Amino acid sequence: KSLLSGRSTMLLSSIFTHYVGHYRFSLILFLKILLMPLIKIYFNLHANGKRNIPEGPVIFAPNHQSFLDSFLLIAALPNKILKNSYFLSRELGLIKISRGDSLARLMNTIIVNIDINLKESIEKMAAVIQHKGNLVIFPEGTRTINGDLGEFKKTFAILSKELNCPVVPITINGAYKSFRRGKLFPKATSIKIYILEPIYPSNLTVDDIVTKTKNSIEQQLL
Repeated sequence: KSLLSGRSTMLLSSIFTHYVGHYRFSLILFLKILLMPLIKIYFNLHANGKRNIPEGPVIFAPNHQSFLDSFLLIAALPNKILKNSYFLSRELGLIKISRGDSLARLMNTIIVNIDINLKESIEKMAAVIQHKGNLVIFPEGTRTINGDLGEFKKTFAILSKELNCPVVPITINGAYKSFRRGKLFPKATSIKIYILEPIYPSNLTVDDIVTKTKNSIEQQLL
């Protein structure tokens, strides 16, 4: 059964306003201005494939190599795309909905807890897509342990299929070498980001979307 069945446009609009649209400005572009010189110089960041981003809402699906990844994506995505893109963050003990959401919204971040409340989390994400926003979802759900791709969770593919929203796979290559688990500080190394061709959900199953996304990312890691 669809996790969004019975969810009206009006209800999703209400969810968007409550969790995302309360503020009319964002600090994410300001953060990019601060980050760009450091990231460009320290990591020699190169981003390829920006022309692969289609018009309209998309789901960006990057691999997850390090704590740097969200900042690297902020630096790599075009400003026009970035300001309308929302990153997912898991609810932590120190980030509760009452306080964490207020700061998170200013940084284009949506706090979710998929393990405890999958349906509410899906509704939050669907509300962004319905309002022509983009989502950044790490399908692995956590950073790689050994540099290899982990198992992909299906949440992003479910959203893609139910909302007919294309998935744009993104390969982050080099961040694990720079800032792998257990390291206290990232080392200077070259990092490349590949924005890959979109995957359209028409005529694909959820499992097909997961497989095609993972294969696309993996090819750029070889």
